[in-house]
Amino acid sequence: MALEIFRITKHFPKDELLGMTSQMRRCSVSVASNLAEGSGRSSIKEKPNFQK
Repeated sequence: MALEIFRITKHFPKDELLGMTSQMRRCSVSVASNLAEGSGRSSIKEKPNFQK
């Protein structure tokens, strides 16, 4: 997903680089990171916290 977001936002206007483009890229990486962290949790009760 993150790679696709980076590919799409590459074509956004340069004046959006620090606005929407940056936000979308950071968000896509954050989602993937949260899923990876949640899948590494040993407690079943902890996993839903990272799958929002």
